[in-house]
Amino acid sequence: MSSIVDPERAFINKWEMYKIFNSLESLAFHLPETELFSEESIRSLLEKHTNIYIKPVSTWGGELISTVRLQQGHYVWKLQNGATKHFPKFQQFYEELDYIYGEKQVIVQQHAPIMDFNGHAFDIRAHIQRDLEGKWIYEGSLVRVGGEGSIVSNVKISNGSVVPTDRVLTALFPGEKHELFNTRISHASVSICEKLDEYHPFVEVGIDYGVDKNGELWLIEVNTDDALSNPDRHLFSLLPDQSTYEQIINRRVQNFEHYFHFMLKAYEDYRAGTKS
Repeated sequence: MSSIVDPERAFINKWEMYKIFNSLESLAFHLPETELFSEESIRSLLEKHTNIYIKPVSTWGGELISTVRLQQGHYVWKLQNGATKHFPKFQQFYEELDYIYGEKQVIVQQHAPIMDFNGHAFDIRAHIQRDLEGKWIYEGSLVRVGGEGSIVSNVKISNGSVVPTDRVLTALFPGEKHELFNTRISHASVSICEKLDEYHPFVEVGIDYGVDKNGELWLIEVNTDDALSNPDRHLFSLLPDQSTYEQIINRRVQNFEHYFHFMLKAYEDYRAGTKS
């Protein structure tokens, strides 16, 4: 197991994940500029981008994620499911952030120049699984649309919704060939999983992308199966077309049965060896 993989949870945190893909020369997607939380990194990224995210590296589901924007010399901070606060001076603003985040490992990240959908935050969730031969298979995608006023697209925490990817792409890019767009998502997702193979043998991965006005993909987050959670398969059951969900579950069952029989045979071989 690689040293960047948490040995207890068997996962790679957001900061380590960013470093993995930021080190690559050629990518099929963009990465938001990201730094570790500090007074200097917040100042720097706000000067460059005026709008940033703050994220603990090990949480999921939008927990403790917040946004900051620089607006007419004021610092406007909004914690997910919390009130919006305005600060006229940086030091007062930073002390508030440090009170919330100071004891945690946290990243500060450029707010990627991605589109919204009918005024709501959204991302494209791609789901990838291994087959019985260990190859990565792209199962499909959907769009998670954040609830009213939410800064994240997580469906549960924001009271959001799930929408077919083609419906959103048709609204945002009318007349475009969405098959090519879906092919790009598929190729990007499989390449991400193959890169992760260098660090840990994950089995199931959910990848979140944003899309900008030029149709370019931005990598938002990579969610892997670990000791505490899995990428949310249930989201696909919320789509009108159940075929992708059924495919995901069927492959999951096949992999479990294959693993069960493998372990059973190993146990039987062990028992036979102890009796001889």
